This record gives sequence, C-alpha cells and structure tokens, in this order.
Amino acid sequence: MNNGFLKIYTNIKKYNTEYDFKPWFKTIMVNTAINHVKKMKKFSSETELDHAISHPSSEDILSKINFDELIRTIQALSVGYRTVFNMYVLDGYKHEEIAERLGISVNTSKSNLSRAKVKLREMITNKMLGNG
Repeated sequence: MNNGFLKIYTNIKKYNTEYDFKPWFKTIMVNTAINHVKKMKKFSSETELDHAISHPSSEDILSKINFDELIRTIQALSVGYRTVFNMYVLDGYKHEEIAERLGISVNTSKSNLSRAKVKLREMITNKMLGNG
C-alpha cells in the first residue's frame, strides 16, 4: 500500500489531467500489488502433497509408546525442564505458582515448559524412528 502511494506521489507530474484521477490511481495501486505478490512468490515454496515427506503425527507416535517409556523419556530431561514440565502438565500448577515455588520468573517457567515439550517431541520421535 505504501509503495503504491509512494509511486503515485513520485509520478504525480506524469498524470494527465485530461483523464479521471481515480482510474489512474487504481491502476498504479493494482500494479504495485501485483508486483509485490510476484516478488514474494520467489520466497515461498510449495510442495505437492504427493511429494511431501511423510512425518508421523503425534497421535501415531503416542499410540506406539507405552507408559514406562514415556516416564523414562521425561526422566531423561534436564532437571529444570523436567521439574517445570511435571509441575505444569502432571501436577496442574500455573506458571505463576511454579515461578513462586521454584524462585524463577514466570517467563523462565514458560520457556522451560516450551523447551521441555520440544525436547520430548524430539526424543520420542527419534525413539520411534529408530534414531535414538
């Protein structure tokens, strides 16, 4: 939008006053938008569904792992990640309560939970795919 207005402003001297302003304005704005879309297309990539790499879904993976394996995987997390994960997921504490009990900030609690989930996902996926 801004680029369109900039083009209109910088080319206003080229506007022929014998014609209506609105169509000239619209043409510049539409062409600028089209050019923007064309530029952005080179940064996006699309993959046909048939050619996409098949990744197991979370449900597939969780249906193949038993309770003991899940507990062992959780226990393999670092102490900080495991503590926050257990308090939030298993014990039902809120981040404010976890932060207060552990003497950490709320943001640290949220960060540790997020990182614990990512690490667990990696560990479980690697186990199921035979990589770990």
